[in-house]
Amino acid sequence: MMHNGRPVEMLISDIRTVHFYDEEKAAAASSVNVRKKFKDGFKEYEYEMEGRKMISFPKIGLGTKDEGVVVVEVTIDKYGNVLRAEPGAPGTKTTDDKYLFVKAKSACQQAKFDSDPTAPLSTTGISSSIS
Repeated sequence: MMHNGRPVEMLISDIRTVHFYDEEKAAAASSVNVRKKFKDGFKEYEYEMEGRKMISFPKIGLGTKDEGVVVVEVTIDKYGNVLRAEPGAPGTKTTDDKYLFVKAKSACQQAKFDSDPTAPLSTTGISSSIS
């Protein structure tokens, strides 16, 4: 590691994370992180997960007349399993009915993404339901 043009000595035990930056890969990644869409009946859903694609889509039965957009922050592991789903992320446009939040979270937990053994331990993206 360099600081002000001089090498800095560090103990391995003091290092928690090492990030390697590749300018060419970063430029290519911006085109990889594209919002993808799929339909379930009359409902349309979108998701954005850097470098990954959904291989098993959630089945959603709303059972309510409430409408809106619920954006869910989704974290997956490198095997494509959903680790965490938090509804109400920025971009959510819906009523105060928490039922839509529960349904959106449940749907995201059903999703499965492609496996990538070279991916980080976890990847975070978003999913949204457009009613």
